[in-house]
Amino acid sequence: MSPSSRPPPSSASDKQSFAYESTAKRWPTILTQAIDGLYQAASALSSSSSAQDVRAKVDESKSIIEKLSKLKHDIGRDHPLHKLEQDSGPSVDLYNSIIEEEKPTWFTAAWLFAECYLYRLVRIYFDQSQHWKYYDPFANQKMSAFRSSGSAIEQLAKTLEDLIKQASSGQAAAGSEEGMKLTFFLLAQSALWGNATDLSLLTSLSHADIQSLQAGGIGADAQKGRERFILTGLGALDSAWKQLSAAKKQGRGGRVDIVLDNSGFELVTDMMLGHWLLEAGYASEVVFHGKAIPWFVSDVTPPDFAFTIEALQEQTFFDEKESKTVERSLSRPRGQANVDDFTGGERPRPAGSRSLKMEASTSRERSPAPAGSKGLQASAGAVGSDQGRGRQPAGSRSLTMDPAYFQNSRSRTVSPSRSFLVDSTSLSFADLAIAEEGKSDTASRPSATRSASGFRSQSASAASSSTQRLAATWSQYIREGKFKLSVPVVTKLGESTGLAEGDFWTEGVGYDQMGQVAPGLLSELREKSALVIFKGDLNYRKLTGDLQWPTTTPFETSIGALAGSFPLLSLRTCKADVVVGLAEGVEERVAKEDPKWRVNGSYAVVEFVGKK
Repeated sequence: MSPSSRPPPSSASDKQSFAYESTAKRWPTILTQAIDGLYQAASALSSSSSAQDVRAKVDESKSIIEKLSKLKHDIGRDHPLHKLEQDSGPSVDLYNSIIEEEKPTWFTAAWLFAECYLYRLVRIYFDQSQHWKYYDPFANQKMSAFRSSGSAIEQLAKTLEDLIKQASSGQAAAGSEEGMKLTFFLLAQSALWGNATDLSLLTSLSHADIQSLQAGGIGADAQKGRERFILTGLGALDSAWKQLSAAKKQGRGGRVDIVLDNSGFELVTDMMLGHWLLEAGYASEVVFHGKAIPWFVSDVTPPDFAFTIEALQEQTFFDEKESKTVERSLSRPRGQANVDDFTGGERPRPAGSRSLKMEASTSRERSPAPAGSKGLQASAGAVGSDQGRGRQPAGSRSLTMDPAYFQNSRSRTVSPSRSFLVDSTSLSFADLAIAEEGKSDTASRPSATRSASGFRSQSASAASSSTQRLAATWSQYIREGKFKLSVPVVTKLGESTGLAEGDFWTEGVGYDQMGQVAPGLLSELREKSALVIFKGDLNYRKLTGDLQWPTTTPFETSIGALAGSFPLLSLRTCKADVVVGLAEGVEERVAKEDPKWRVNGSYAVVEFVGKK
């Protein structure tokens, strides 16, 4: 299809579109949350130290808050998009060439381009600062969601362990060819929805049960039942399975690439899928592609990837209220720092604050929590004023300090300046070990090792939960090169590696332009990957160009020049207007059932295009 015959892109100029709702309502809310997060981070710093460098960092946060507030104002008034200043991150030349050519405003620009531009601009604000260069303005939101998923992760981890043990024994139905296929289908659906989809059923199935499921569970009849939610059916998973099976039978189970979407629980399900592919012999290495900068709030960055593997090995990472499977100590572990070590027992208020208080707390509900952290309250003026009667940053709310601002990825209490939420470079791995050499309590802790990659991991045998054992194995995979990031795993936030493998994913264009913008990346995927799995809504929007395609347009048509370049599997829950690949009548049926079906995440599409 020629460019002139392709449909127009989604745009906020259409007031009936989700693009308009997103631009007018969602983006201002996202920026408000970013302001709140920065406000909390600055408050945590102020509460822990009155040192000159800390005061300078808090002062600089005010200027960034002003920029974010002005950005909200500019979006709401449909101001023009201006050329980006080059920072230390990926090149902004492509963004600027599009702005020069199209001269867009926030509401007239292609929605996909404007949204990418928004996150690239926010990154520049932090990158060009002196003290907040490695701060992720969405880290607190990602952390909060991740900490609430402990029970689900442990349940899925235990099931995966059992499946692998049964399959390796050669005696269980899960190890049969039919069982392997069913496991792949369910793991792929778990990665699609980001939840523990029915996988636990497999651990107690007989061969007869699996054969029944093959006939009625993932066959044509079952697809009819699932089409209510997976609108394209499961034929794409069947095609992807045949692709992987053929490679394995030929003795060349090779590389599988996963272009990541969300961090936290969804990333864990992606790693579990990769883990199973390795253990079952359908892949020899799994390459994960993240985003170089904080992106669309929840997307995986290199620090997120490293943090996840580190945090999952800590028994006390998940909130005990959410994770009943991991027992948490009610006392501060030996060797763990106390917040008073960083404050001298004092809790100085931020400049201009009248209401920031740290009161002694006897609550032990969350352990380890810094003394007084539950009583730390901040309200108007805590950061944004030079006088006693300070003003609250625009869009921010009164808040209760999150103890995570005083913890590293191992849930050890640290100065806020060394917490992951304040500075992502705290993942230097030097302070993330379960035990440090020479500490008196080393013998009482699980053994830990460190590799040249920077990862320390406790041995899988020493880990006390299924989640910890899996994460320890993933650390081992990193050391062995079985798990890889497309950029070095210790890449700092926002750092340009000069590799298209990392920089391309945060450009403001569709993936059909990969050949022109990142030919090296296209060549690598074409030559090396047995299957490339694209996760999530944004990757789907970029695959299809976020154009206003009719829903019956074949997926292969919508991805343009990318079609046939490599085996491609797309797993997407619908959270934007663009949807393709549906059979005649599906759109009309679903629209009657749920008018918001395109955007509320209740429905999904799964697509496969083979290599030509």
